[in-house]
Amino acid sequence: MSPESFDHALLARAIFEASNRVRAAHGAPALVHVAALDDAADEQATYLALSLTVGHTSPIPRQRNLAERIEGEGLKAASAGENAIMMPARRPTDAPDRDYTYAAYAAYLMEGWMNSPEHRETLLAPRFTELGCAARLAHGLAKGDQRIFATQVFLLPAR
Repeated sequence: MSPESFDHALLARAIFEASNRVRAAHGAPALVHVAALDDAADEQATYLALSLTVGHTSPIPRQRNLAERIEGEGLKAASAGENAIMMPARRPTDAPDRDYTYAAYAAYLMEGWMNSPEHRETLLAPRFTELGCAARLAHGLAKGDQRIFATQVFLLPAR
């Protein structure tokens, strides 16, 4: 997975699969993939990559918060959660292999989320049944500064 040939859809799928592996390892039920949640996650990941920030809000109308992003995809939530993260796209310059595989990068993101109590709680919450994921590559201000912004959107649909 090099920044020059980055495929955001492949990384999003790897994040989804890694999320369910982490949940299984911690006794949480598997999540069902929902493409509309991928779209909601991608709205935020794209905004974060463009703004070079990490957070859960956006100034974009109808995308200002997680509830608006989910509703904008035609879904209704009984409960929803979101994890967002930014990590360097490559390993340090002294690493023997600077490029990650998609699976290895997804595992790297999981480690970041699991090391944060709030993100860990959201990732492992048994109440959620559905998940969408997204990732976007951004170039920082310094030469060679390439980052990936990833977002997970968790949902328990309203019935």
